[in-house]
Amino acid sequence: MEKKAQSNQKKTIMANENPNLNNLKITCKYCKKKFVRHTTNQIYCSIKCRGNRYANSPKGKTRISRWRKQHPNKVKEALKKYTHSKKFRKQQHRYKTSKKGLKTANRNWHTRRLRKLDLIEDYSNKEWLEKLAATKGFCPGCGNYVGIAKLTLDHIIPISKAPKSFVYTIDDVQPLCKSCNCSKRDGINEQ
Repeated sequence: MEKKAQSNQKKTIMANENPNLNNLKITCKYCKKKFVRHTTNQIYCSIKCRGNRYANSPKGKTRISRWRKQHPNKVKEALKKYTHSKKFRKQQHRYKTSKKGLKTANRNWHTRRLRKLDLIEDYSNKEWLEKLAATKGFCPGCGNYVGIAKLTLDHIIPISKAPKSFVYTIDDVQPLCKSCNCSKRDGINEQ
């Protein structure tokens, strides 16, 4: 701590002694932000910028990856420490409650459920979007207009009643509004 204070004092003294440095604003090589430098050879506005510049260079990347391979326990320990920090938990919570995070979580849950029951969905996202567009936002179950965004994917043969290794094609799914999909439960009926 004392060394850091001494080095800061030296920098301030150097800047005060050299009147050309006081009003000289230069651009940081990493973040392109203007700053007043404290020493004559300072090219980065902060230690963070200097570290990022090195870490993102090819030489830095290879050196860092080599170090990580040589010290897997230290990397594991650092990751564990970071994932238990408040900062990480705040970022995670912010993402999980965002629209994108909720959508991703729902998709992952759906995929895990199918994998667990050994079921396969054999249709593309493009086919599903075409089927949604064909409804023009009207629910095939009740006939009400809810909009394309509010239509949900319904399996005609419910996941809970599908035989093992069943393959769902685009003809085995249909878009329904949320209320129709919930009221259908695990019944087998095609709209």
